[in-house]
Amino acid sequence: MSIVFNPVSDAYPNITIGTDELFPTFSVERNDEYAPDGSYLYSKFNINVEGYVVASGSPVVEGERQSSLHSAIKDKLDLGKFADTVGKGNLVITAKDGTVTRFQDARIVNINIPQQSEDSNGMHYSQCSIQFEASMIDGQGGENNLSSMSDEWQLRPFDGRFCFDDSDISTQAYKVYELTHAVSATAMMKYTSTGSLATDGDAWRQAAKWVESRLVNAPDVNFSSVQINNDESGPNFFPWKMSNGASSLLDLGSGPVPYKCYNLKRQPQVDMIAGSYSVSDSWVVALESARALHSVNVSVNYSEDSPATSVEVNGTIEGLDNARSPSENDKNLKFAGAEVEYNKIKDSDHWYALASKYYNAILGVDAPGTLRNTKLRNMVGYNRTSGTITFGVTYDDLEIKGGQGIISEEISVSHSNRKRDQKTVAIIPVLGRPEGPIFQYFNTNQERTQSINIDLVMHKDYRSSITIPRDRAEILVNLYKVTGGVILEANGWPENPAEATADSSLLIVNERKETWNPDTGVYNYTISFIYR
Repeated sequence: MSIVFNPVSDAYPNITIGTDELFPTFSVERNDEYAPDGSYLYSKFNINVEGYVVASGSPVVEGERQSSLHSAIKDKLDLGKFADTVGKGNLVITAKDGTVTRFQDARIVNINIPQQSEDSNGMHYSQCSIQFEASMIDGQGGENNLSSMSDEWQLRPFDGRFCFDDSDISTQAYKVYELTHAVSATAMMKYTSTGSLATDGDAWRQAAKWVESRLVNAPDVNFSSVQINNDESGPNFFPWKMSNGASSLLDLGSGPVPYKCYNLKRQPQVDMIAGSYSVSDSWVVALESARALHSVNVSVNYSEDSPATSVEVNGTIEGLDNARSPSENDKNLKFAGAEVEYNKIKDSDHWYALASKYYNAILGVDAPGTLRNTKLRNMVGYNRTSGTITFGVTYDDLEIKGGQGIISEEISVSHSNRKRDQKTVAIIPVLGRPEGPIFQYFNTNQERTQSINIDLVMHKDYRSSITIPRDRAEILVNLYKVTGGVILEANGWPENPAEATADSSLLIVNERKETWNPDTGVYNYTISFIYR
């Protein structure tokens, strides 16, 4: 019988551990390793070879035989020190009848040289035992050479994140989930039947092959095999139901509002020294009809001393990337999703519907008016790198009396001698009169006056000509002028001035002025009347 250890690298010669002349013996122990679920992984073989180290020096030359024995012992102790192969090789045990047992990935883990016996006199021979460890016998080994692995799915609510069906933010918000899939493995090196390292034999690569076989790009469509060898004929796991599909407490794929996976994020990690490889995948799970996540705030500003109640709608739209695999994930598609969502909201005017909903809910029957569908403020911000769009719109319930196109209007009216109680009095000073001046009353009234000041801000679509705000201002003048008064324009005065002063309904224009800024839409109109 012979026992020979062949290092993997050709740079090292074969090592004969024992032959028939040295009476070698060996023992083999097999330990089977299993995954936590009971699946077989591999068998570990502990091979213990025992024999003798024999001196070769001349017995008649003083010290030569002992020196040769020590040299042979040192050679045994140096076995397995192969810097480029981690001490692995092909352990071949050949019986006397030629039967061969081969451990392709044997590695020396222990060498023991006990104290020499008295029979050896310390110079003839010494016992020697070498312990090997292997996982392949006669070309057979564990599946993918795995030593440990993990395949974990987790589905949890994505707190603080919501989406809306068909982009309608005025309706009920739907929950958003986060789905994660973590796959990891640690493997051993893989060798060929001849004992050399396989092309893909690195331990980390063996681990990577198994991890990659377990990845799922579209968990809302695909399933994962429960078995370690990825046998699809066996029981399968459906991430969308977090079960085997037969029964489930959760099914995001059915119902009136089915869900879909977005924002695939894949993070691989490798430890080449430890022979491990892992991949962590995560998805955002939102409604199939949604293209973005939302954060929406609504504030209703009401005050007794304010002319109107305003409602502000502010929010952030975070786009969803609908790439279904890493090969499609090399571009940031989140902003495209945010744009689609924003345009749908803008075109459908969901902001106004949401503002009206809270305006009526908070004020109820105490609402002083009706919320106008006119944006007093319209802000939008784009962040292409983060894939977000921020927006802000403001509405109010200001009662606009001047007609269409007016964003805001302020009217102030002043009167003089409206009750006709301002008498004409002459004050005559008298020198030396202790009582002061003499007041002389006349049986006549002063003229009455009215002044109307109008400030308007016009919508952008109504700034093409000054006649537009002027027409709106004249509508307001007719509303606030003296009741029953008829404005007497200069070209309409009667030929007899007495007729103009005899009719108390005639309003004589004393002053009229206007200012206009077509860029800002700010318009001011002032008119003053004199009447009896």
